[in-house]
Amino acid sequence: MSRTRVAVLFGGQNTEHEVSLSSATGVVRHLDRDKYELTPIRITTDGRWIIGRDTRVDPTELMTPEPAVPMTALPNLAAAVDVMRAADVAFPMLHGPYGEDGTVQSVLARAGVPYVGSCAAGMRT
Repeated sequence: MSRTRVAVLFGGQNTEHEVSLSSATGVVRHLDRDKYELTPIRITTDGRWIIGRDTRVDPTELMTPEPAVPMTALPNLAAAVDVMRAADVAFPMLHGPYGEDGTVQSVLARAGVPYVGSCAAGMRT
């Protein structure tokens, strides 16, 4: 049986960055890795999009300034959207501007990426 591919978005360029890291840690910690394949996507405070891979490490490793897990910088938002399209569902754990105001959810909906959230348009899982 294949695992559901989940792209977890976290971080961001705002004062809620650390809150997002904490929220994402909780999500990652509680995902059953036998059922879900994790793709962490971190937005740094300077706006870089960084993708990791599911290494089944302690989720707090994803949240450090220099994560021990292998992560690769993406060139732009379009590349990040392509990564999210490869997932079965996106799980945005972004807070503050661009996270709680529907901006990221609009991008996901427009790109046809199913996501977890309060907007019914994105909830196709």
